[in-house]
Amino acid sequence: MGARVSGYGGHGLAREPCGGPPARRRTRGPGVQPERGRRQGPRGDLSTGEGLEAAVQGVETIIHCASSPTSTRQVDVEGTERLLRAAGRVGVSHVLFISIVGVDRNPYFPYYRMKLETERIVERSP
Repeated sequence: MGARVSGYGGHGLAREPCGGPPARRRTRGPGVQPERGRRQGPRGDLSTGEGLEAAVQGVETIIHCASSPTSTRQVDVEGTERLLRAAGRVGVSHVLFISIVGVDRNPYFPYYRMKLETERIVERSP
């Protein structure tokens, strides 16, 4: 068991694990090349759900940093729902979701509204 990190913000987390087995990075496309010496896990796509279950199989903790300022509903909101369902099906015990401080106090930006909706989905998840 170990951690799986996703998203641009997960890049640094995979590089500096906090003890235990090294973190595996999840990526969505073939254009992303693993860094030398880094473990690259199965590919998964939050926007479609393709490969998500395989990407989280055997993982104890998911550190979810993935986001899209241009496809926020599809990736952040719906993609997080897909990820949480996949995690539940394979028995992932912890999901750490990275958001934005104060997103609940600034409803004026559409991106922030989507991030807040995503936070609420995570809060309601089992």
